[in-house]
Amino acid sequence: MNRPPITELVLSGGGAKGVAYSGFVDTLETNGIMDNIRTISGSSAGAISAALLASGMNHAGFDRISDDIPLISLLDSTNATVQKIQNGLSKLGEKLEKLPLAQLLCDLLPRLGSKGMPLEKLIREEACTSLLQRCKEHPEPLSEDAQQAVANVERNQYVTFADLAVLSKEVPQIKSVEITGTAMFEEGTQLVVFSADLTPDMDIAVAAHISASLPVVFSQPTLQGQPFQAVGTTTAFADGGILNNTPVPAIYNPATSMSPIPDGEPLILVFEAQESAQESPRGTGISALIDRVLKAPHTASSAWNAEQLKPFADKTVVVPLITDKGNYSGLVSGTINFSMSKETKNHLQEELRKAVQTHVDERNTTQQTFSFASVEDALLALSDKDFEPLSIELEGDEACAEVIAFRRHTLLALTQLKEAIQAANETSSKLEPTSQMQSAIWALDQLADQPGKLDWLAKRLNHGNDPDFMQFLQAAAEWDSGATGAISEVTRHAVEQMHLHDIGTRIHNVVQNVLNPARFIGGQPDANIKLIKGVIRDLQDVQDPKASKNSLEQKIAFNNSLERVIANYRSRYTGMLDPESTTRKTLRNMQFK
Repeated sequence: MNRPPITELVLSGGGAKGVAYSGFVDTLETNGIMDNIRTISGSSAGAISAALLASGMNHAGFDRISDDIPLISLLDSTNATVQKIQNGLSKLGEKLEKLPLAQLLCDLLPRLGSKGMPLEKLIREEACTSLLQRCKEHPEPLSEDAQQAVANVERNQYVTFADLAVLSKEVPQIKSVEITGTAMFEEGTQLVVFSADLTPDMDIAVAAHISASLPVVFSQPTLQGQPFQAVGTTTAFADGGILNNTPVPAIYNPATSMSPIPDGEPLILVFEAQESAQESPRGTGISALIDRVLKAPHTASSAWNAEQLKPFADKTVVVPLITDKGNYSGLVSGTINFSMSKETKNHLQEELRKAVQTHVDERNTTQQTFSFASVEDALLALSDKDFEPLSIELEGDEACAEVIAFRRHTLLALTQLKEAIQAANETSSKLEPTSQMQSAIWALDQLADQPGKLDWLAKRLNHGNDPDFMQFLQAAAEWDSGATGAISEVTRHAVEQMHLHDIGTRIHNVVQNVLNPARFIGGQPDANIKLIKGVIRDLQDVQDPKASKNSLEQKIAFNNSLERVIANYRSRYTGMLDPESTTRKTLRNMQFK
């Protein structure tokens, strides 16, 4: 079968190198792919592009901004006197263009620590204009929710994550968007992904500005009043690319999959980098200095993200920056080259256009093969979208009739369960079992007359992290633990799968946020490096499908792996065991109790 459509865009950060992105928009529009995109995630320069494209901007509008707006003007002060000085120095740089770095210094020095308000204003105004125009052109009447979202944008004069989430369901040119930021909390830095789930009412222009705040070039934006913040607190933020420069949702927010057959694929764009030495398994003096300046574990995060991206190689396009016209992959030649000529911009855009077209052509000639033990297994593996039209064709086939009926009855029972959960939430702050819930679960249990169907139903309840079903499973785990009689097999299996997913999430967090950063701490002894690498391998083996461990066995294996580090981790200064080690204390707190 053909590869699934591209339904997700992932746009990496790269400063001024982001002007090349117009090239991929051209290719996707020409090939009719843009309307299939449902979600765009971006970091830094990629966040700016993501915000504009998610608001429905077409290639012509995007290219206009990329080519015609002087990038350096987006760093201007809002103070007229200061802005006049900044522009005067930029003009001086033009006269001194023959001197190495003269233009760069004259552009940047008077603008260092920019608040970036012209950038934020541009994103806000362009996003509003594009979104409202797309909604006006939409041929079908919009639902009440969509009309309310349009009214919100017209009233507020900015676009929120929630507005995009609602409108993207009806207007194909509008997408949901996710944008990264690096939060500078007192206890340390943390990746924050602004989205409709976390920050529904946040202005996407503010989020894009935060994500694109290159250290030193921009001052640190601050934020308050968001759902993840304590009341009355203010949090400083830095460039989203510091902790995750290529934000792939499947990596930072993996969801339970129903099938080996994917519904869609991402297109991931990363910028071409200069040749560098093979990755070191530990930190260096230079990397430690960079981390200290950024006040974040940038080196460890970059190494981790690079490793996580490897399985996505066939879904990744490298943005060409080293061409016959020059090398634009460096810091000075690319990232902070805000005075890049229109000719250079168009050249980089054309190179990316060709690279993405090659990727699309190769996808179109690639076939995927999936094998199943039976027709039933194959039909169960299909998504609802693919299953429904096929079920109509196969309805008269006796070999398929049973599984078709099973899926339809399942959909009815799940709908009844969801309605029961929502009804229970209206009458109580704590979810308790009701007769309506028990009736729906009984129906699901009757349908689970074979192991394959039982497994499928358990996955279905976990699929997509549906908030109603997640609430139900978390409550059911408590109900079942204290039950004296028989409990639902479907519920029991679904709760077990939820626990396994939670263990996987905890493993991911321990490795990404504790063990991997510990590898890159300056002065780390060889014994600690060896210990950490061994424990990371052990944790990866915990969820090996061949091991077939249940959730209790996995929790024990997880705790034992962490205990190895706790018992053997040594001080970087003395080489002795250090009971006061922050790493050991953190791991102790992350063990299952």
